Amino acid sequence: DKTSSEGTGGVDLVNLVWQVTAQTKPAPAPHEKMVMVIVFLWTTLISVVALARFSDETGQMIVGVAVNLNLLFFYGAPL
Repeated sequence: DKTSSEGTGGVDLVNLVWQVTAQTKPAPAPHEKMVMVIVFLWTTLISVVALARFSDETGQMIVGVAVNLNLLFFYGAPL
């Protein structure tokens, strides 16, 4: 599927949406995979901080840095 500047981009987009909805073609960037990766990373981070013998201040610092990185990543992402 090519998108051109002659006005056929809308038709290509409609075809893409129809094919993804009908599940005949995978989505170009599946959102649910990215959500699962983020959930896995947060679960891993929280588990490591909770199970490791960090001091309270160190645990707070690790989670705080991760929250700020997460915020920067999503704030910088196109909405």
